[in-house]
Amino acid sequence: MSALLITTVAVPLGCRPREGVGNTDVKVLNYFRTSTYKTLDPPKQFDVASAEIVENIYDSLLEYHYLKRPYELTPNLLEAMPTLGNDKLTYTFKLRKGIRFHDDPCFAGGKGRELTADDVLYTIKRFSDVNVNPQSYPALLQNRIKGLDAFREKSRQQKI
Repeated sequence: MSALLITTVAVPLGCRPREGVGNTDVKVLNYFRTSTYKTLDPPKQFDVASAEIVENIYDSLLEYHYLKRPYELTPNLLEAMPTLGNDKLTYTFKLRKGIRFHDDPCFAGGKGRELTADDVLYTIKRFSDVNVNPQSYPALLQNRIKGLDAFREKSRQQKI
């Protein structure tokens, strides 16, 4: 009971207006960390401290329903669950409309744009690139997407 009380009290006290800023709509969450993160780049994070942050700042196509057991996948950035084609090899993923990147100088005019299928493909390819992700590809994607293993082997020749 005391742990629950401490948790419910600690969370609201962790959020407060940023000091020196007149706009009280802007909140800062102070979060105690026991170790330092190594990277915020999803394909390169293999430590718990990095994973805790990455899972809170990046969205995925699917996520697990947090209450259902056995575990059940639900759409996150998708309109619905992927559909399996008649060939029993092809899955179709339909992205939700209105998912936008934050404003950033990397975009035209500094304004974020809507997420596209090319963004998803870029992420998968980057995750598959041996120069970016030398560790987790075999366990997660090897032999799962046609042509991706060949792409990974080709990336070996492109040493950065």
